[in-house]
Amino acid sequence: MRILKYLSKLFLNEKEGLISDSISGSNFSFHSNLFALRFGLVPTEYKDTVIDFLISSDAGSVYAYQYYLEALYRNGRQHEAYNLLTSLKKRSWHRMITDLDSDMTTESWSFDINPGMDLSHSWGSSPISIITSNIIGVSSKVPKFKKFNIHPKDKDLNFFNSKVPLIDSFLTLNMKRDQYSINYSLEFSGSRVANFYLDVSPCSNYEISKNNVSIENLFSEGGIVVVPNIPSGKYEINMKCLSNPLQ
Repeated sequence: MRILKYLSKLFLNEKEGLISDSISGSNFSFHSNLFALRFGLVPTEYKDTVIDFLISSDAGSVYAYQYYLEALYRNGRQHEAYNLLTSLKKRSWHRMITDLDSDMTTESWSFDINPGMDLSHSWGSSPISIITSNIIGVSSKVPKFKKFNIHPKDKDLNFFNSKVPLIDSFLTLNMKRDQYSINYSLEFSGSRVANFYLDVSPCSNYEISKNNVSIENLFSEGGIVVVPNIPSGKYEINMKCLSNPLQ
C-alpha cells in the first residue's frame, strides 16, 4: 500500500483523474493508464475516469488487449469487455478474419498499423484465455484444479456451451437465460471441489437451486452469491428472479 500511495502521488493527475506518462507530467497515454489500472495502481475513486478514457481512446495493440480485457473484467466493466471481444472495428479479431482472411491470430491488427507483422502470433490469442477465465469464469485456486472457482460474467449472452480442460479431464458448463431465470448445466470429474458464484444484483428477490433443490443461507456480498464446496458430479444450478425480470 505504501508503494501504491507513492506511485499515485508521483503519477496521478488529480485534476484530470488520469495517470501521466512521467512524474507530474501532462501527457496521458493509453498504455500508462491501462497498465496502471490492470495492476491495481489506480485509486478506486479514479477508476471510472481511467476506464472511460481508455474506451474513448480506441487505441492499443493486440498485445495490450490481453491486459485491457483483464482490467475491464476485474473492474466490473464486463459489457465493455464483451464489446471489445465482438467488435467490428479496425482493432478487432473480427477484422483479422474479414480483412486478412486469417485463420490464425496475427501479431498486430493490420498491415497499416504494422507493415512488418507476422500472421501467426501467440499474443494475439488472448480471447481464448479471456473467454475461459471471465465469460465462462473458470479459475483455479490451487494446482491441478483441485479447488477452483466458477464465476461467469455472461450478462451479454442468452446462452453458451463450453468445455474447459482441467489437466486430466474436462469441465463442461452450459448456460441458458430467459426473462426471469438463468440455468447452468455443470459437470466435472476427479477429486475436485468448486465454488460457484452467481450475480444476483438484477434481482430484488431470488431463489437459487441445485438439482431442483432450493439452497438457503448462502453467503452474499456485493450482489454476488456463492454456492460453495461443490464436489465432482453433474449439476443443474438455477437462479430465478421472483419479483422482476433479469433483463
